[in-house]
Amino acid sequence: MTDTLRATAEAAVDEILDDLTDRRGLKHEWHNIDADIQAEIKAAWADAIHKALQAQFEACAKVAADYAKAAKNQQKAAAKIDAAGHAERIEIIIRALAIVKGSEP
Repeated sequence: MTDTLRATAEAAVDEILDDLTDRRGLKHEWHNIDADIQAEIKAAWADAIHKALQAQFEACAKVAADYAKAAKNQQKAAAKIDAAGHAERIEIIIRALAIVKGSEP
């Protein structure tokens, strides 16, 4: 996932640079910057974007895990309620059968 987030961050930097260098004055200034410095700037921006994306991804993963845990707990609770309901119905049937036979349990 980190590779995908990193590629996304680098693509975002490319989009930002496309926008910046499409503006009067900024295009000229960017192209006057040494290629090594441009690469450092792009890497720093990509690092910042990647860090933000990673934090957001981790927060979303935690929320998803919390929802999954809550759903599992809800399923367990529903199963207990269902089991209790079955037990109650069985008890009612046993009582009804005993009444029909003439002897209450």
